[in-house]
Amino acid sequence: MQESASGKMSIKLCGNWSITGVTDQLRFLKAQLQPMSSPNAADAPTPGESDPEIDVQDVEQIDLSGYQLLAIWLRHLKMLGFSPVLVNVPETFRQDIRFLGFGAEFDCIANTKGRS
Repeated sequence: MQESASGKMSIKLCGNWSITGVTDQLRFLKAQLQPMSSPNAADAPTPGESDPEIDVQDVEQIDLSGYQLLAIWLRHLKMLGFSPVLVNVPETFRQDIRFLGFGAEFDCIANTKGRS
């Protein structure tokens, strides 16, 4: 987890988010969630003050299982009180979300367009 130029928490997703890669991504997401799930830690991010920007530009491959995992993780962040924002979202990613019926789960996509 890093801080973006805007001062927000920045999480960069990359790699394989298909059925063959989601197990590795689950480990990564769990590690990103750890500091946000520990409100007693001195350096824990605070909802509202450090809502995460999640950059999906470098996701090389994604299928239904990857979208499902990402949707569950986003829902968990929201349950913790965070307002995540997906940035650099390619048009194909947006189209897949609409086609698969995940519009409500991915209501946090920034209006900016990513690469196609």
